[in-house]
Amino acid sequence: MKDGSVVERGAVTDVLTAPRHPYTRSLLESAYARRPSANRLVQ
Repeated sequence: MKDGSVVERGAVTDVLTAPRHPYTRSLLESAYARRPSANRLVQ
């Protein structure tokens, strides 16, 4: 959600591995930036 609106829908794996919305991509990039040693998201 961004500003009270859903910006991305789909299977968790799809959203996390191939986000389509710029906001979702920026959230995932920030998570990687906080953990530089992480090379993938773990469910």
